[in-house]
Amino acid sequence: MIAPRNKFIVFAAITLCTTALFSFLSQDLSVSIGIAFLLLVFFAVLDLFLSQGCFKGLSIELPEMHQFSAGTEKAFIIKILNPEMLESNIRIALDFPRYIKSPLEHMDIELLADNAKVSYEWPVFSEKRGEYLVHYVYTERKSKLGFFDMRKRFETKMLLRAYPDLSVDRKSVAALFLNSGNIGIHTQRIIGKGRDFEKLREYVPGDSYEDIHWKATAKRGVPITKVYQIERTQEVYLIIDSSRLSALEVPMKHGENTIYHSKFERYINAALVMAMAAEKQRDNFGIILFDRKVTKFIRAKNGSAHYNTCRDALFTKEPELSTPDYDELCSFIRSRLTKRALLFFLTDLNDPILSESFIKNIQLISKQHLVIVNQIADDNVKRLFSSSEISRLSEIYHSLGSHDSWMALEELSKNLKRFGIRFNLLKNEELCVDLINQYLLVKQRQLI
Repeated sequence: MIAPRNKFIVFAAITLCTTALFSFLSQDLSVSIGIAFLLLVFFAVLDLFLSQGCFKGLSIELPEMHQFSAGTEKAFIIKILNPEMLESNIRIALDFPRYIKSPLEHMDIELLADNAKVSYEWPVFSEKRGEYLVHYVYTERKSKLGFFDMRKRFETKMLLRAYPDLSVDRKSVAALFLNSGNIGIHTQRIIGKGRDFEKLREYVPGDSYEDIHWKATAKRGVPITKVYQIERTQEVYLIIDSSRLSALEVPMKHGENTIYHSKFERYINAALVMAMAAEKQRDNFGIILFDRKVTKFIRAKNGSAHYNTCRDALFTKEPELSTPDYDELCSFIRSRLTKRALLFFLTDLNDPILSESFIKNIQLISKQHLVIVNQIADDNVKRLFSSSEISRLSEIYHSLGSHDSWMALEELSKNLKRFGIRFNLLKNEELCVDLINQYLLVKQRQLI
């Protein structure tokens, strides 16, 4: 592509205006000006001819993949290869997608005759998590005589992965990651004797009669006791609702500012922080994502590679405009999860029809698994007279509606408690901290 420079535009404008003026005043001068105009055209054509191949051998290399956290600026390396050792100045611009931003609109680079390869850092940041593709790199350089800008487009396929920003949530749970062996500011005392069978040994005075292995006792002729150990590896699943209600936005304070995120965004952050906590405790962590059906199932495992798998499965997901199907979900869990596990539900049960469906279907799995249901609390759902900021009649009706919603959630909590299921309303800012505290309490009391 060719674009005229200001130098050529000014010369052409002066020549045309002068030619038009003098052709009106004098026939003799117009011939001379016409010759000057033809010379300008000649030099322009000559400039284009001499500038052919100005990008010969020039190539630009971008990394195949660049990973960073959304909202955090991180630079990648761009390499310019100049095997012909051409000495010139070039300008480079990148075709960034919508949510990818950079403080640099373009970059001016000086190519030297004694350097066949140069590298520069290009900072970028993303306004939103997700996966993006850079298709083109645009280059521009001045022609030989300086009349034109010579432009060329290079095709590339650089993948930009903007992962969820966990910096705020990790700071809030930083104290829980202090110890290398055990999560928590202090070592957690395990209550009980454990449930995993370890070995048999001869009876020692003080052993409980319920731990005696009667078949081994009859076979050996002496009392034999069963010895148990604390469970070291358990399965923890985070079951995330990605339906229409998870798309509702909730406020979250960042310093003095208040930023609104969708509930689903908070669910993803909580899942990744919980995965870190489970890895610290040497437990296996898995994810189930559902809306009208189960859309993603990652079986519980451990390790950094498994964490990356969970992160890659979640960071591109967006909530669907559909109604959650708890019947389908509970049937799936019943058939796939045969071993007893700790199930954390992150969902929204404000809708009475959905809460009724949830109570009906959760009974399929509540006897086999330990179920804890968590919902982000709504500031507009609270008890009557819990706030004194009522000055108008309309606010009274609003408070009555808020109290009615609060009563429905209290009734839901009581109904779930009958089946051994805990229901918690958590503050948005403290979601990750409260989830990990629930997890630690279950581990401490050996409830799984």
